[in-house]
Amino acid sequence: MKKDVPVLLLTGYLGSGKTTLVRDVFQDKKYISFDDKNMRELAAANPNDFIMAFPDGAIFDEAQKVPEIFDALKLHIDNTQWHAGKFILTGSSQFKLKKKHVRFNGRKSRFFNAFTLCRI
Repeated sequence: MKKDVPVLLLTGYLGSGKTTLVRDVFQDKKYISFDDKNMRELAAANPNDFIMAFPDGAIFDEAQKVPEIFDALKLHIDNTQWHAGKFILTGSSQFKLKKKHVRFNGRKSRFFNAFTLCRI
């Protein structure tokens, strides 16, 4: 799933297992939930500095709640050395995330849709 791009975007319905999946697959990444109002405000106030706080990348859960983060991520990726799968973004708003994906021009991000996961 990491492939050759610095940003992965994962979308799906609320409760489909996005957060569980990325936290399990990317255990080495810091996890930030933008469901947390304080984190949202911090990231929105200065998105460039917020991203710089994660030199090894991070998981940004519910990324569509901080639209400012997308331009800051693009700028960061364009101006720094990156590694595949550096930033993982999740969101339950497929339309908003897909629209932001276009800003990364497809060569720097991959878009995935999570279908509901269930335990048998």
